[in-house]
Amino acid sequence: MLDCQSTPEILDLQSLPASAFVTRAQLAPALGFSLPTLKRWAGEGKGPRITYLENRPRYRVSDVLEWIEEGRE
Repeated sequence: MLDCQSTPEILDLQSLPASAFVTRAQLAPALGFSLPTLKRWAGEGKGPRITYLENRPRYRVSDVLEWIEEGRE
């Protein structure tokens, strides 16, 4: 039986293709930050670079990994 209340799987960014895109909801637990933090950072021009696909914010894995390497924020 599936547990619908289970914790979603945390993405391993290193295992994804560099050209892949992820949502804020997918990225937040992978980085260890909350969804509201990523939303706030987007408004402040901080955090990983955002690409809008069909008017929705997405994060390219290569941009996130570059941001991590640079020391965040």
